[in-house]
Amino acid sequence: MSVDLVNIVSLHVRSARALADMESVSTEWRAAVTNESWRRVTFMRFPRVVAIVTALEMVTPVYREVYRDQLACTFPAAAVPPSSVDERLRNFVFTIEFFIGDTPFWSWTGPFQTKLEGADPIDGFLGCRLWTQNDRPPWAMNYLISHFHRSTYAARITARILVTKRIGTCIRTRILTDMITDDWDNTGFLLKERNNSSTTFDSDGNAFTPMAYRTDVPGGTAALIVARAIPQVLVDQGIFEFDILTLDDELWSPEAAIDFLERFVAW
Repeated sequence: MSVDLVNIVSLHVRSARALADMESVSTEWRAAVTNESWRRVTFMRFPRVVAIVTALEMVTPVYREVYRDQLACTFPAAAVPPSSVDERLRNFVFTIEFFIGDTPFWSWTGPFQTKLEGADPIDGFLGCRLWTQNDRPPWAMNYLISHFHRSTYAARITARILVTKRIGTCIRTRILTDMITDDWDNTGFLLKERNNSSTTFDSDGNAFTPMAYRTDVPGGTAALIVARAIPQVLVDQGIFEFDILTLDDELWSPEAAIDFLERFVAW
């Protein structure tokens, strides 16, 4: 059968399977099954494509690919169970940097978790283990044994928390928040956001630097989703607990916190 005749036959074929079979015969037959052949079959199988192509003002789409695309959305994919909180957390790496003044003196990088090995379960926990008793850094040992060191750190320590997510073959790192010491005792200390020109106020009227991301809403407008962090460092246990609150002092669940982080990094 000549190529011209194959082309004429292909224009009267009514199924994608038959066209695919014709294309598999030889290189010449594959060339004879033209885009027009696939256009006819696609329009017969998926009439909606006529309106879609017209609305998109597409002149010459590749109809073999259009057919495949329409076929794929005809049969819904099997439902995928939602990822667990810990699986979602593995997409992120957090960096905690401690400073005295402008001088860095200790840092930690790794994933956050919802439960820590060897620690009692804590409802709604989100954080990490910074160290164990066997590898506690010198500054932490000094903090636990010396009131002088505790007061020094409490008065001068600042912290920066960064979050990194893998984006394809690259990474994206964002400063999550800058913090100063809020309160302290013999076993650890609380941190709060460092005030700057972007301060806002919580329900008690306390100023803080918000963690925020923009979300686009219908109508072409945008809104800021704002949260505040109140992490604490349990120096004696080597635990960093990262709590996120709403402006009304409601504690976010780990799921809500991860939703926030995903949008924060994407912004």
